[in-house]
Amino acid sequence: MKVKDFREMKIKKLMKDHPDYDQYIIEENKGLSTLSEKIRDNPFQMVVVIDKKKKVKGIVTAWDMADKISSGIAGKKLDEIKVMDYMNRVIYSISENDTVDTAIHRMNAIKKNKIIVENEKGEFVGVLHKSTIRDKMDEVL
Repeated sequence: MKVKDFREMKIKKLMKDHPDYDQYIIEENKGLSTLSEKIRDNPFQMVVVIDKKKKVKGIVTAWDMADKISSGIAGKKLDEIKVMDYMNRVIYSISENDTVDTAIHRMNAIKKNKIIVENEKGEFVGVLHKSTIRDKMDEVL
């Protein structure tokens, strides 16, 4: 494969070998204790918040969670606090039909190392990390 072909490759082809992303998603009505387990147990240190139709509603990073907890949750049980109350509603995403080149430019523009991938219906597909692109690029070179 040529470098040009790699840059024009669709994200869904790049991600065909992606891991099981269930560990990186949480429904917006779940409690904070479930959220903390999911963030703790994944290398992205972020969880994508979805609704019942798998549409992306927001994200919560380990930093977001620590910041919110330090702001105070006095008198509340962790499961009484819902993910939707803590999520960041600013979502940076790309389509699985976008190219690798588009993904690189988008991540550089937003100064992020990872980006959420959605299908044409706006449903969560996965998380694309720059390291995944680099690893695949190494195979091309």
